[in-house]
Amino acid sequence: MNRHQIPDGIFSESTIPKHYRNWNKMIDYEELDLLFVSSLPPFHYNMVKTALKKGINIVCEKPFTMNRHESRELIELTTHYSAKVMIDFEWRFLPIRQKMKKLFQNNIGDLIHFDYHISSTQYEHLHLTSRGWMAQKKQFGGMLGAIGSHMIECNEMDSR
Repeated sequence: MNRHQIPDGIFSESTIPKHYRNWNKMIDYEELDLLFVSSLPPFHYNMVKTALKKGINIVCEKPFTMNRHESRELIELTTHYSAKVMIDFEWRFLPIRQKMKKLFQNNIGDLIHFDYHISSTQYEHLHLTSRGWMAQKKQFGGMLGAIGSHMIECNEMDSR
């Protein structure tokens, strides 16, 4: 199954999917077990907070929020409601990352130098289009917000 692809057979004539243009209405009208927040980063905080207060479990794309204050507030809210929150950080589970992790766990030696290169045609495309949030710092984009966090996490994983 590809990312964001709905598996064949999940829908039948009796389970026709509904579409909403307003996420608040969907949360109000549907009985949800899980909400996957995959919107632009500035919207994550309100979506997660609303879902938490309704007891809906959440998987939220990174970046979780726009700043640490919002993140702390949401984490605190999880202690008052029955819902759980997970942050989707899928690059951690790429096969090459898992192989690197195993190599370091098997003590292949000391890490002397770490050099990380990335080439992303999507980044250039998003930077140049009207949906170019990845290139806008105020939208939590730019190299650090959009891609840099994966570099930092990879370095931390390899240095443990």
